Amino acid sequence: MKKNEPLIIETVISDENSILSPFSGKEPTISGEFADYLETSLPHASKTETIQLLFQCDTITPDEEKTYERAIKNYYEREFEKTNLDLKRNGVGSLIMLILGALFLSLVITMTTL
Repeated sequence: MKKNEPLIIETVISDENSILSPFSGKEPTISGEFADYLETSLPHASKTETIQLLFQCDTITPDEEKTYERAIKNYYEREFEKTNLDLKRNGVGSLIMLILGALFLSLVITMTTL
Protein backbone atom coordinates (compact mmCIF):
# COMPACT_ATOMS: atom_id res chain seq x y z
CA MET A 1 0.00 0.00 0.00
CA LYS A 2 1.35 3.37 -1.00
CA LYS A 3 1.38 6.31 1.38
CA ASN A 4 -1.70 8.19 0.09
CA GLU A 5 -3.78 5.18 -0.93
CA PRO A 6 -6.64 4.12 1.36
CA LEU A 7 -6.61 0.73 3.01
CA ILE A 8 -9.43 -1.21 1.31
CA ILE A 9 -11.30 -3.93 3.19
CA GLU A 10 -13.85 -5.89 1.20
CA THR A 11 -16.73 -7.08 3.35
CA VAL A 12 -19.24 -9.68 2.18
CA ILE A 13 -22.43 -9.41 4.20
CA SER A 14 -24.89 -12.30 4.11
CA ASP A 15 -27.28 -10.90 6.73
CA GLU A 16 -27.43 -7.13 7.00
CA ASN A 17 -29.32 -7.34 10.30
CA SER A 18 -26.10 -8.50 11.97
CA ILE A 19 -24.30 -5.20 11.29
CA LEU A 20 -26.12 -2.91 13.72
CA SER A 21 -26.41 -3.61 17.41
CA PRO A 22 -29.98 -4.04 18.64
CA PHE A 23 -28.96 -1.91 21.64
CA SER A 24 -28.12 1.26 19.70
CA GLY A 25 -29.23 4.49 21.33
CA LYS A 26 -29.65 7.81 19.54
CA GLU A 27 -26.65 7.12 17.37
CA PRO A 28 -26.31 3.77 15.64
CA THR A 29 -23.51 1.45 16.67
CA ILE A 30 -22.24 -1.80 15.21
CA SER A 31 -22.82 -5.18 16.79
CA GLY A 32 -20.11 -6.92 18.76
CA GLU A 33 -19.77 -9.64 16.14
CA PHE A 34 -19.27 -7.12 13.33
CA ALA A 35 -16.84 -5.14 15.50
CA ASP A 36 -14.81 -8.33 16.09
CA TYR A 37 -14.74 -8.97 12.35
CA LEU A 38 -13.48 -5.45 11.66
CA GLU A 39 -10.86 -5.68 14.40
CA THR A 40 -9.44 -8.88 12.94
CA SER A 41 -9.67 -7.63 9.35
CA LEU A 42 -7.95 -4.31 9.91
CA PRO A 43 -4.26 -4.05 10.62
CA HIS A 44 -3.25 -1.51 13.22
CA ALA A 45 -3.92 1.81 11.53
CA SER A 46 -3.44 5.30 12.88
CA LYS A 47 -6.30 7.77 13.15
CA THR A 48 -4.98 9.71 10.16
CA GLU A 49 -4.97 6.73 7.78
CA THR A 50 -7.87 6.36 5.39
CA ILE A 51 -9.74 3.08 5.51
CA GLN A 52 -12.32 2.19 2.90
CA LEU A 53 -14.83 -0.60 3.53
CA LEU A 54 -16.50 -2.10 0.52
CA PHE A 55 -19.81 -3.75 1.42
CA GLN A 56 -20.92 -6.55 -0.84
CA CYS A 57 -24.60 -7.18 -0.19
CA ASP A 58 -27.57 -7.21 -2.55
CA THR A 59 -30.07 -5.78 -0.08
CA ILE A 60 -28.24 -2.71 1.31
CA THR A 61 -29.70 0.59 0.12
CA PRO A 62 -27.62 3.79 -0.09
CA ASP A 63 -29.43 5.17 3.00
CA GLU A 64 -28.63 2.04 4.98
CA GLU A 65 -25.02 2.23 3.84
CA LYS A 66 -24.77 5.77 5.26
CA THR A 67 -26.26 4.53 8.54
CA TYR A 68 -23.70 1.72 8.66
CA GLU A 69 -20.87 4.14 7.92
CA ARG A 70 -22.04 6.38 10.78
CA ALA A 71 -22.32 3.37 13.09
CA ILE A 72 -18.78 2.23 12.29
CA LYS A 73 -17.46 5.76 12.78
CA ASN A 74 -19.29 6.05 16.13
CA TYR A 75 -17.83 2.74 17.28
CA TYR A 76 -14.25 3.71 16.47
CA GLU A 77 -14.62 7.19 17.94
CA ARG A 78 -15.74 5.61 21.23
CA GLU A 79 -12.87 3.12 21.10
CA PHE A 80 -10.43 5.98 20.47
CA GLU A 81 -11.84 7.92 23.44
CA LYS A 82 -11.60 4.81 25.68
CA THR A 83 -7.98 4.28 24.65
CA ASN A 84 -7.11 7.91 25.36
CA LEU A 85 -8.78 7.69 28.76
CA ASP A 86 -6.84 4.51 29.57
CA LEU A 87 -3.58 6.19 28.54
CA LYS A 88 -4.32 9.19 30.77
CA ARG A 89 -5.25 6.91 33.67
CA ASN A 90 -2.04 4.90 33.23
CA GLY A 91 0.00 8.11 33.06
CA VAL A 92 -1.48 9.38 36.33
CA GLY A 93 -0.93 6.00 37.98
CA SER A 94 2.69 5.94 36.81
CA LEU A 95 3.27 9.45 38.16
CA ILE A 96 1.81 8.49 41.54
CA MET A 97 4.01 5.37 41.69
CA LEU A 98 7.06 7.47 40.77
CA ILE A 99 6.35 9.93 43.58
CA LEU A 100 5.76 7.12 46.09
CA GLY A 101 8.97 5.41 44.97
CA ALA A 102 10.96 8.62 45.34
CA LEU A 103 9.51 9.19 48.82
CA PHE A 104 10.29 5.60 49.85
CA LEU A 105 13.84 5.85 48.49
CA SER A 106 14.35 9.15 50.34
CA LEU A 107 13.08 7.51 53.53
CA VAL A 108 15.41 4.54 53.09
CA ILE A 109 18.42 6.81 52.45
CA THR A 110 17.52 8.96 55.45
CA MET A 111 17.15 5.94 57.74
CA THR A 112 20.48 4.39 56.65
CA THR A 113 22.42 7.59 57.23
CA LEU A 114 21.23 7.96 60.83
